[in-house]
Amino acid sequence: CIRPPGRAWPILMQRQVATVGSADAKRALADECIKMGRFSDAVDLYESAMAGPLGASDPTLLKGLARAKMLSGDGAAAEELFLQLKKVDPNASDADAELDYARALALQGKNEAAVRQYENVVPRYPGEEARCRFALLLLQLGRGQRAQQLFRDILDSVKGAPGYYRRRQAEWIRIARQNL
Repeated sequence: CIRPPGRAWPILMQRQVATVGSADAKRALADECIKMGRFSDAVDLYESAMAGPLGASDPTLLKGLARAKMLSGDGAAAEELFLQLKKVDPNASDADAELDYARALALQGKNEAAVRQYENVVPRYPGEEARCRFALLLLQLGRGQRAQQLFRDILDSVKGAPGYYRRRQAEWIRIARQNL
């Protein structure tokens, strides 16, 4: 990752990657790249980290690379990596990975598979992101009534919720309000 203007950069991480070159240092830097929206840099770092003898079987690296691929717009590669993750370690696929998998399917236009995946992840996803993304997909598919219900569910779930929860969910609350 190249240091973006106006934002502090974790120089220590860069040094660790340059001097140590460990998979863990590359993963940490790739995670920072994702936070900064530098998805192609994250892909490069994850792929480099996976070049080692155990890389292709490391669930953390697989999950990170799959997420980076999905965020960079490569839904097909992300889907393949999420499927590989499930084979390598069926227990490694957490709610975030399941949400990213649904998003990867939707990126490819595999809408019915994405709907099924969202149906599985929404009930167990902490927070409102999965529900909101699912509702947005349903809107695109012309299923407005179901989408409207999900948007209402988001607003109902935050009524009376603690302030910290509402702050963390602000983006999804705003989207739900805009679409009602």
